[in-house]
Amino acid sequence: ALRISLVDLRRDVYQIIQLSVLLVLFTAIVVGLVSWWLMPIGFAAALALGGVVAPPDAVAATAVARRIGLPRRLVAVLEGESLFNDATALVTVSTATLALQQSVTPLSVGVDFLVATVGGIAIGVVAFLVMAFIQKHVKDTPTSVALSFISPWVAFLPAEEIHSSGVIAVVVMAVLLGYKAPYIQTAQARVSERMNWDSVQFILENMVFLLIGLQAATIITD
Repeated sequence: ALRISLVDLRRDVYQIIQLSVLLVLFTAIVVGLVSWWLMPIGFAAALALGGVVAPPDAVAATAVARRIGLPRRLVAVLEGESLFNDATALVTVSTATLALQQSVTPLSVGVDFLVATVGGIAIGVVAFLVMAFIQKHVKDTPTSVALSFISPWVAFLPAEEIHSSGVIAVVVMAVLLGYKAPYIQTAQARVSERMNWDSVQFILENMVFLLIGLQAATIITD
C-alpha cells in the first residue's frame, strides 16, 4: 500500500471495487453453494469455506504480471484489488462464523459490512493524520523507519477494537502515507524505509509459501 499510486487507485476505483468486493462475494457464495451441496455441512460453514478461498493470491499474480510484461494499468488494478480483497473475505468469514452460533439477517449482514468498511476507512484516515504529524517532526532516519513498522498497529488495533476492518484501516493509512511521504519524510528516510519494507515483504511472502510447502507431506499422508 505504501508503494501503490493514489492516482492509479482513483482512476481505476470502479474496476478495483468490482474485483475486490463484488467478485470476492460472488466467488464465496458460489463456492459455498457447491460445498453445501457436496458435503454434509450447513450453509454457514460452507460460506465460511467460500470466504477463505475467494480472495486470489496477489503475490503470485503481480509477480507473474510484471515478468510477462502486462500493461502497467492492468498491474495497478491487480495490486489495488489485492489490497482490499482480504477485507471482503474476512468480513464474509466472520459473518458466516457468527451465523454458526446465532441467526443472522440480510440487514444485519449489510450493517456489519458497512461498519467494517466505513469504520476501517475512518480509522485509517485518523491513523494517517497521527502518523503523518509524528513523522513530520522526526528527522532521524532509523527512528523514522522504526515508526513505519509501528504504524500498521496504530491503524489495525483500534479498527479491530470497534469491530471494523483492520485490513482496510491499514491500507487506507499506508496509501495516504505513501502519497504524502515527500512532504513528511526526508529523502534518506524514504529510501531506507523502502529498502527495509522490501526486505520484510520478501521474507514474509517466502515464509508463507514455505509453510504451505511444509504442510504438503501431512496433507498427502492424510
